[in-house]
Amino acid sequence: MMDSVPLLCITGQVPQAMIGLDSFQEVNVIEIVKPITKAAYQITSADDVGRTVLEALHVARAGRPGPVLIDFPKNLQQAFARAAWETPQPHFFSPATDATEAVAAAEATAGSVGADAA
Repeated sequence: MMDSVPLLCITGQVPQAMIGLDSFQEVNVIEIVKPITKAAYQITSADDVGRTVLEALHVARAGRPGPVLIDFPKNLQQAFARAAWETPQPHFFSPATDATEAVAAAEATAGSVGADAA
């Protein structure tokens, strides 16, 4: 968390029925990452995927940015879920037009040019 970089990590987990049974390849990653993440989530229902991802992204970027982990059991990776958010509409823009409009609307402008500029 020292670098203040928002990061979303997604890990795979054994199927829910095998969690807590000390099964092959089971790792309690939630407890392992607690000291080094802002938050750690384990998906418990396929319908919670959207909400959990949105919340994790918010936590990763809010306040001091940092890493967040989502642990995803195998049976839920293979399940169907309802979308929990609307599909964002694409935004098409021209950087030159947007910059020109921003400069025109500004009350004052400032520029900084490096020493090697011609």
